[in-house]
Amino acid sequence: MSMLVVAAGMIFSGGKVLICRRPLSKKLEAGKWEFPGGKREDGESLPETLARELREELDIEIDSARLVDARVKSYEGDVQVLIAFFRVDGFRGALKAKEHSEIKFVNISELTDYELAEADRRAALALIKNREETDAE
Repeated sequence: MSMLVVAAGMIFSGGKVLICRRPLSKKLEAGKWEFPGGKREDGESLPETLARELREELDIEIDSARLVDARVKSYEGDVQVLIAFFRVDGFRGALKAKEHSEIKFVNISELTDYELAEADRRAALALIKNREETDAE
């Protein structure tokens, strides 16, 4: 069984979070929405992976990132993916959808209105729950 390690960014701006739509040409979860990111390369830390992937996918530089969640997803063919989700509260550059068919900022409460990739959906539900708990305090 092989293990891939992925870093994904929950990019916040103006109280909303960025989601990106996977192109229909992708093998896995084509057309579904996700938090942007990608696979770790040899020798990279997860924050380095996140910064590189966001530069490649969205043409932005991030100011900081904080680990908020991690999930393991199993796929057919004995492949497991560890996805580490980071909260990103600042970035520089104009967002460009270089690898996604569409990108948009949405309210956290609206995340469940989109067909999210499975691991991203579970992370989004945790984000919504955490926000509800924080708002209730």
